[in-house]
Amino acid sequence: MSEYKPVAVDVARQIATQFDKSAVVILSYDPVHQLTHTTTYGRSAADKDAAAKLGDACASLVGDLSRRTNYEDYRTTDQAVRAEAIERLIAAADQAQCQCSITERESGHLVGCWMPALSDAIEAARKNVGAMRP
Repeated sequence: MSEYKPVAVDVARQIATQFDKSAVVILSYDPVHQLTHTTTYGRSAADKDAAAKLGDACASLVGDLSRRTNYEDYRTTDQAVRAEAIERLIAAADQAQCQCSITERESGHLVGCWMPALSDAIEAARKNVGAMRP
């Protein structure tokens, strides 16, 4: 039997980005392993929750959930909030890196015009991490 190949969350994220969607659910079936596979992605915590619930509903329509695998970018509300904060932080860091490269290349000096987005994302991540501590 061949190795099982799940549909990665990154595929759902790429679909959301390319087609400007807030939530994506991919439902697939692997006949070799006889598994129904659900992959979900949502941009915000609410979108992640909606995608996971829709993924569950779709999978329940196709049958035996004991033969089902899930690949999600979260499963609980706390995880959804963390995942959203991490994604915002990554996006802000990417933006900052790009801005630094452009500024440095054009003027030879670094400027802080990207700092508000980076600061907001870092603060959101800190609040979410702090809320999870006992």
